[in-house]
Amino acid sequence: MSWTMTRAVIWKEWRESRLKFLALLGAFHLPLIGFIRAAYFLKQPDHDLFAFRLVENQHLYATLFYQSGFAITVGLFLIGFFGASAFAWDYESNRVFFIFERPVNRGSYLWLKWAVYASEAVAAVCVSLFTTQLIVWLFYNADGSPLLAIPIEQLTAVFQASFRGAVWLAALGLAAFAWSFFFGAWFQKWWTALVAGGTVVGLFLALMYFRLYGWILLRFTHEPPVSLDNYAQLQAWPLVALLLSVVAACIAAQWVFRRREIW
Repeated sequence: MSWTMTRAVIWKEWRESRLKFLALLGAFHLPLIGFIRAAYFLKQPDHDLFAFRLVENQHLYATLFYQSGFAITVGLFLIGFFGASAFAWDYESNRVFFIFERPVNRGSYLWLKWAVYASEAVAAVCVSLFTTQLIVWLFYNADGSPLLAIPIEQLTAVFQASFRGAVWLAALGLAAFAWSFFFGAWFQKWWTALVAGGTVVGLFLALMYFRLYGWILLRFTHEPPVSLDNYAQLQAWPLVALLLSVVAACIAAQWVFRRREIW
């Protein structure tokens, strides 16, 4: 496939998925509603400022904890639905026939679609881990009060720890996306792929939730004192297993898409 056609396909996929990507990115910021409400409560004039000062250095830690917890539960379903919808418009509008009338190889088309959607899914889950903390930090520091402000050093330390969390979330997000994308390539009805992808993500969480909590959050909250060094410690074998799962799902999607008949 020529470079011109490659660019055309990438642009097509981005144009068709950008609104879904923005919706996904916005959905990953839903925990901000709770974070901002909690911050607003703490900043009320009648609140005990002494108690506020006692827990001040934990505010961004709590944001990091709950944002990570949201990402490895609800967030995986959001990514699964996003991956399952990748082929919906092509199939239901019969646009796929128009695509294959051009000099576009099926295998190359699938890889390009996978790359665009997977990049968006990973960007949504990883970027939200940082932006939620930044927005919370800005909210606490918005009124310029030195008593309520969270120091920039705390934000920097949390950001540094978040890079480890982003590695975990990227691997988990890719796994959820890859298997949902596989069902999207297999089934031509969007709702069928959605149910299948959601079921797979649900089974994964049912079987592995406590493992995920242990790998990412357990030591962070259960080994006093609370320390960012205990958050999302990288472990080779589960990350490699997740990436191997992604590879298996990609190969399966390629095999199904190459050999199936498209109605």
